Amino acid sequence: TTFAKREVFFLVGTTGEETVTRKCTVSHKAWIFFPVFNFVDIEPPGAFTEEEIRQIVSRCFDPALVGSTMFVTVDGEPVPVSIQNNQTKTPFFTVNLPEDHIFGGPDVAPAGPYEGAADGVWVLLRPLKKGTHTITFGGDFPNGPTGQCGGPFSQNNTYILTVK
Repeated sequence: TTFAKREVFFLVGTTGEETVTRKCTVSHKAWIFFPVFNFVDIEPPGAFTEEEIRQIVSRCFDPALVGSTMFVTVDGEPVPVSIQNNQTKTPFFTVNLPEDHIFGGPDVAPAGPYEGAADGVWVLLRPLKKGTHTITFGGDFPNGPTGQCGGPFSQNNTYILTVK
């Protein structure tokens, strides 16, 4: 079955250590898709090859998983999540950053096109029944490499979804 014809609602994590709670309204037909942990690297076009960008992603992503703990719950019930079953690498992609973006704005990276790749531990949930549902996800990643990789971190995300 292809997901090209399915409605998918994307939940985002955080770029830092903050604990967040977000409220959203979503269709009862939408599958729910989110990263428990992911690492993205984007670079100016031509600055690095696809293979070099993938190596940067692996140097940051792989060590961060060592000794990590991850969790996902839906309405308080645990959802199994593992590196073996939930890890996905993206195709090589191009993204156009606006002036005000999540990577620190134009002082860090000017607006414009970038090439990149990502690796992550992702969860795809079937559509939820109508009503209110709470999804939590995150984990502790004590071995995240420092420097470009950002270092060790924790993430704790809560979504309160009104499903209509």
